[in-house]
Amino acid sequence: MTIINQIKQQVNPGNTHNIINSSNYNEYKSISEIKNELKDSFNKIISTPKKHSFIQPQILESEIVNRFKYLCEIYENPKKQDWDSLDSFINHISPNFRYYLHLLKPDISSHLYKVCLLTKCNFSQNEIAKLTNHNIQSIYSCKKRLCKSIFAIETTTTNLDLFICSL
Repeated sequence: MTIINQIKQQVNPGNTHNIINSSNYNEYKSISEIKNELKDSFNKIISTPKKHSFIQPQILESEIVNRFKYLCEIYENPKKQDWDSLDSFINHISPNFRYYLHLLKPDISSHLYKVCLLTKCNFSQNEIAKLTNHNIQSIYSCKKRLCKSIFAIETTTTNLDLFICSL
C-alpha cells in the first residue's frame, strides 16, 4: 500500500465533522479545530529563529536517518522499503505527522510527502534533491507551493521547515 493510500485511509478530508482523538490533546477535537490550531502554531513557530529546537534528538540519532545520510553521500536512491521504514519511524516518533500533513494538504503527493519526511529529519534542500532525484530548485518550488497552499501566504522555505519539524 502506498504512503498516500495509507494517509487517505486514516482521514476522510471531505468530512469536517469527524471527531478524532489526538495523542497530543486530552480531549476530542473536530478536524476544523485542529486545522485552525495547526495554522495558529505556524504563526508562532515562524517567530522562533532556531530550527534545532524543534528537531527531536531521537530522529537525528536513528539508524534509518543515518541510512538516508549514507545513501545521500553515495548518490544512491532510497528503495521503497527505505521510504517505508522512514515513514514508519517518523510516524512512531511523531504519531500525528502523516495525519496533520494530510489534514492540511489532503491531496499531498507521494513526492511532497517524502520531501516533508526528509525535512522532518533535518535534511538540507540539497540532500533532499539528491535523495528524491530532483534538482534543488524543484525542491525549493515544491516547498513554496506547499506553504502557499496550506497557509495562503508567501513565506520562506525555512519557515515551512520549522513548521514541519514541529509536527
